[in-house]
Amino acid sequence: MKSSRLLFLCTLLSLSVGITFGSQFQILTPNHVSRPGSIELDDPQPDTIAYDNGFSSVYWNGPNYFARVQFTAPTFFQLRSVYFYTNNQPMSADPCSVWVHADDNGNLGDVLSVYVQQNMASGGWNDGNLPQPVSFNPGDIFNIVLGPVPGGDETENYSVMIDSNPTGHSSLGTEGHYGAYSPNVPGDYMIRAGGESGGPYVDIVAQECWNTINGGDPSFNIFPNDVVLLHAEVGNLGTADVTEFSVGWTIRGPDQTIVYTEQSTVTSPVTGQIVELNAPSTFTASASGEYLASCIVTHAEDQLQFNNTIRLRFFVGDIPRWFRYDDNEYNSHIGLNPNAAHGVAFTPTSYSATVDSIRVHFNNFGDAVVAVYKIDSETSMPEAEPEWIDTLAVDSMEWTTLVVTQPVEIYDGESFVVAALYSGEDLALGKDDSPPNQAGITHMSGVGWALEGGSWFEDDGGNWCLQAFIDTSSAIPPSPVFDTDVDQLDFGHVFIDSSLTISFWIANRGHVDDLVISGFTYLPPSFSSIYVFDQAQYTIAAGESLQVALTCTPHAELIYNGRVELLNNSLNDPAHRITLLSEGIVYTAAPDYNSDLPAEFALEQNYPNPFNPSTRIDFALPQQSNVRLTLFNTLGQQVAPIVQGTMEAGFHSVSFDASELSAGLYFYRLEAGSFVQTRKMMLLK
Repeated sequence: MKSSRLLFLCTLLSLSVGITFGSQFQILTPNHVSRPGSIELDDPQPDTIAYDNGFSSVYWNGPNYFARVQFTAPTFFQLRSVYFYTNNQPMSADPCSVWVHADDNGNLGDVLSVYVQQNMASGGWNDGNLPQPVSFNPGDIFNIVLGPVPGGDETENYSVMIDSNPTGHSSLGTEGHYGAYSPNVPGDYMIRAGGESGGPYVDIVAQECWNTINGGDPSFNIFPNDVVLLHAEVGNLGTADVTEFSVGWTIRGPDQTIVYTEQSTVTSPVTGQIVELNAPSTFTASASGEYLASCIVTHAEDQLQFNNTIRLRFFVGDIPRWFRYDDNEYNSHIGLNPNAAHGVAFTPTSYSATVDSIRVHFNNFGDAVVAVYKIDSETSMPEAEPEWIDTLAVDSMEWTTLVVTQPVEIYDGESFVVAALYSGEDLALGKDDSPPNQAGITHMSGVGWALEGGSWFEDDGGNWCLQAFIDTSSAIPPSPVFDTDVDQLDFGHVFIDSSLTISFWIANRGHVDDLVISGFTYLPPSFSSIYVFDQAQYTIAAGESLQVALTCTPHAELIYNGRVELLNNSLNDPAHRITLLSEGIVYTAAPDYNSDLPAEFALEQNYPNPFNPSTRIDFALPQQSNVRLTLFNTLGQQVAPIVQGTMEAGFHSVSFDASELSAGLYFYRLEAGSFVQTRKMMLLK
């Protein structure tokens, strides 16, 4: 049953530019950066269809709840984006599916477009772009529907806002995507359709520019003599066909002179489509410094020229030097919410490297908190705990530099994030609004990051004024690192008086001496007989790794939760440790497939668990059933169908091979008739 809760009347949203509230169709200027709402949207469209009045006081949600708004195109209209306002409780940001449907006599017609809105705002406007624009003729009716992500648990904790002055215009709700929609929604959903109206018209756009280096991956930081190839996404997002248009490529060097220029003619793609384009030739940088690449598209009949140029800033040179994405100037500032942070990610040009200093810009005086986080190689996200954190006394309206005491070591293949955290002071972080927005280039590596409610997510809002000085280190002492795929060694269920062995790597991140591991200390001490290494001590050369094995042998039906410390000759971490977890269980024989039929449906825990790379899943069917056994990742996305089809009653066992999957936590779900059950499994590699 859906539920609604009254909230306090939200602040009037900033919607004054080019908007008439009495109109169903609201025209907005192309460069109106604060529309709609109090936050800056990533990709504002010049025209927006909206029925809400800009106020919000009610949010509406419930399990498996879908919100739908029906729109009527007042003229030729090309839908490109969907804006919607949510208030998530408590501080969650579950993803949301967005569907665009044609209309079928007041019902939902064909699906015209669909995407998943990730990184939902905990309270505010969400801005999502359709995979491809959808065009409508005057009077065409279309529907925008918000709902849970397919394959999820249908209890996503997001709430669609409803305005405080309802007109009852087009808002419908249901507890099922194709269920019976109720017209009793107490107002207008704050869901809007963004795009461009009028037509037919020509709109040639340059949407994104990126590079590839030496025929490989893209990079913001390269060496002299590296070979650079520029790429761009260009196309015609108008409603009028064109046969061709021109594309110009330029690169401006460190001395502000143009060092590369090319021109090409492109046969126009299908109207409304974006295509990827390569520059006609490569470029090789010789001098160190900052380079600015530009891609400019032109057509004589182009009616919207503000979106004709896209840029990419990249840097040439090895360390030591300052790494940044901004242009060394700030244009605006953004406040930090409690328990929130903004950060930027950097990858050194060579290793080993050290983060020696941080440079940041704030708009006021006070104490700021800055930190350095490493990016986890498995999740590609900042780690939960910082490598270094300190308080910065901001006593100037200019750039402020803070030395990183005990510089953070960055090793081969690693990246890190410099972040400004909420400190309680009246400080706002500087932002570079001048193009290009490095964080918004999806083809490059992730640049912008934000922390909210304890979770990191990618933030493509802009270039934050955070810089890092990266130097080299030639005399790092022995330093042990557990190189595992998970945060702890979880053996899962292990039969009593039997054994399960997990292999993992220990690396010596030092550059000078051998790392000598002379023994182990367990907490509690009795675990020394439960968890046993394959050797009594290890010697690992500087810069090398060694694969070791740890065997778990439980003696009772207990949960063995503790830790082990490495006794070693490291100067920086003499008691390096890792958490251990297992549970001793009594052996239970596999199902007897010749016995009587099971009395009820059942899904058993996979065995072994954790596993690598294969495991067995047992389940019981008391009657013939249409069965679906499916594997999902932690985002609720389907990874693999394991079993699908009609199966006879009885006990069943299937083997699942996860050789192609990454290590981590997964969920497997059995659906048989009305029976649904989900369990966890852990893949170790």
